[in-house]
Order: sequence, then structure tokens, then C-alpha cells
Amino acid sequence: MSTRRIRLKCNGQAYQLRPDTVMPYMIGKTEEVEKGLYLRRYGVPYEGIAHVLGHSAMYWYQATQALGRASLVGTTVKDPEAIPPSSGG
Repeated sequence: MSTRRIRLKCNGQAYQLRPDTVMPYMIGKTEEVEKGLYLRRYGVPYEGIAHVLGHSAMYWYQATQALGRASLVGTTVKDPEAIPPSSGG
């Protein structure tokens, strides 16, 4: 998983760019979390998902909650070629 940081020249703030295959807050890859979130849609308890797919019940709870929290600092990168080259560090 490749991430990149950019720093804006206008105000010096830094932002992290991440690929679109990563869940919000980088809790995991979308393909790993997809099946658990699908099961949750049909009311399967977190403990059941953890038993079948691994991780803990709290992991699956936080994965479902992460979908409702938009990260203002992170952004999804669909075309890495369209990103201008970084200007340093």
C-alpha cells in the first residue's frame, strides 16, 4: 500500500494521499473488509463476523463506523498519474 504526502505552498499544510483500495483511516484494504461489511448488512453480529473472518469484534465494529466518518485530511486517488510531482521531502 503506497501513500504519499503533499505540502501546499500557499499555507504549508500537509495532506496524505492514499489509493482508493484503502478503507478510511487506513484500517485495512477494501477487499479484506468487504465480506465482513456485507455480512453486517444482514444483521450478522460482530462476534460472528470475527469468528468467521478473523480480527476482533471491535475491529469489525470500527470498520462499520469508519464508513460514516469522512476524513478531511485524506483523499482518494483514482489516477496517480494525474497528481503533480512532489516538491520535496
